[in-house]
This record gives sequence, C-alpha cells and structure tokens, in this order.
Amino acid sequence: MDNLKSGASPAILVVDFFCSVTVDVATELGIPAYCFFICCAETLAIFLYLPVLHAQSTASFRDMGAEIVRVPGIPSFPAMHCFKPLMDRHDVAYRAFLRVSPYLCRSQGIIVNTFRSLEPRPADAISVGLCTPPGLPTPPVYCIGPLIKAEEVGVKRSRECLAWLDTHPKASVVFLCFGSRSLFSANQTRELAIGLEASGKRFLWVVRSPRRDINDPVKKLDKLPEPDLDALLPEGFLERTKGTGLVVKSWAPQRDVLAQDAVGAFVTHCGWNSVLETCTSTFLHQQFIRNTCEASVGAEILLVQKSC
Repeated sequence: MDNLKSGASPAILVVDFFCSVTVDVATELGIPAYCFFICCAETLAIFLYLPVLHAQSTASFRDMGAEIVRVPGIPSFPAMHCFKPLMDRHDVAYRAFLRVSPYLCRSQGIIVNTFRSLEPRPADAISVGLCTPPGLPTPPVYCIGPLIKAEEVGVKRSRECLAWLDTHPKASVVFLCFGSRSLFSANQTRELAIGLEASGKRFLWVVRSPRRDINDPVKKLDKLPEPDLDALLPEGFLERTKGTGLVVKSWAPQRDVLAQDAVGAFVTHCGWNSVLETCTSTFLHQQFIRNTCEASVGAEILLVQKSC
C-alpha cells in the first residue's frame, strides 16, 4: 500500500472475498474498491446476512439442530446443514466471516461468478438490500459468470477417458465426479460401486482416496495419495464392469468430459465450479433441465440431463 501512495494510483481495486479488509484501506487512499466473490449468489446472501442471524440467537448453528434458518432470497435450511466454518459461533473462522459482511457492504460493488438466469432469487434479494444488515449500504451486484478455466494449465494426466467415451452411444454414460477433495469413506466408496454395478448402466467414475479423519485442518488439505482400487472396490468389480464402466484415479478433465456427446447424466457434489462447467458444456446446447426439489436430507438437488 505504501507503493500505491508514492506511485501512480490505480483506477479501481478488485479484492478477493478473503481480502475484503482492504476495502477500508482503498477508501483511505481514495480508490474505489470492488469485492470479487467466486462462489454462488446463494452463498453470498448467507455471508451478507450472517450478522443478522448472529443477532437473532445466542446459540451456535451446531447446537440448533433442525431449527430452520431463514435467509432472504434462498430456500430455508436446517441449522445443522450450515457451512462447517460457521457451525461454532466462538470459532476463529466464524468470527472472521462475521466481520466480512460490513466490508462487502462498504465496497463500491460485489462481482459474483454467477448469472442471473441461474440464480434470480438471491441475486435480486441482494440487489434490493434484503440481505444487507441494518445500518449498512447496499452495494451494486454484478453477475459476470460463468467464469471457468479454459484449460487445465500445468496438468499432465492421462486423457484416455475421452477416447473411451468416443466408443459409446450418445447420452449413454453416467459421469460421476465429486470434486478435488475426498468426500467419501472407504465403505461409502464400496457401496457406490455396488450400486453402479447393480444398475447395469455405462459409467465413468473418478475415484479418490478415502477422506482423512484427522483433526489437524492443515493436514486435511495435504494432497491425497493415488487410490488403491483393488483394496477400495469390491473384489472383481473392475473385471465385471469392463466395457460398460471405466474407473479413473483421482482426476479427469471434467470440462472436456461434460462436452462429450456420450455423457447423458452427471452425478456431482454440486461444487460451484462443477455447476458452472455443466452450464457451459453441451448440456446447455441441448435440453437443460433444472429442478429444485426437497430431498429427505433437507438439501437441494440439481438435476441435469441431456435430451436423447
């Protein structure tokens, strides 16, 4: 910031959500500051509204159980389904997120990696100030998505799955991929394999090593080893599903896979990058179906399929 004071002043400053504290510094220097939010508008609505939720109760979300949390512009949800970093109101992470909302509101605008036709309700609720805590201004919201990587830079991995997809009929393969972090235990992975085999459907499945049950938050982010498929999957699974299924270790070029005509369904953890990559794939050029439904676990399900 000392360099900014002594040199030529930039026209504007665009800061990441996690660097929103610099909004006040930019204001001091007379530089308009904008916050860039890489996630969806629904998540932005929750973070903006967090000070209001905090004032409504003295309990942590983790202690509220099935009590319903209401945020303008998004479906209500049980407190137990809130983001992990927000579960304990006394946690350092929670306190940090609580401080973010005022900085977002004092910025000259919030740039969001989404588009209004995908998330009209939260985008409109934020824009008209329904998510803004009392006493704070409502900044303009700019939906500039979907922004995704045009290609995988610096990644040197096998792309044999694309050639495999070329050998299958249009819209016949179920693609299963659950993000860059491991979500499933060994038992859950085995059960998923049993279900896939029983379905008799063609599939392309990206399998990662089981999640680590450790308390150290830093070690949880360490790169996982390649999965041992023989130990992880049911005995004989790979042989029995040869031809109808392909299991890929750890990673697949998801954007390119979704663009393949052979892919007829996508089973995903609904991470935001995955959702946006789906929207920009050939799914969008065919029949795009988006149904939000109430599931038994109280979550929202994004159902996407190609017309055959």
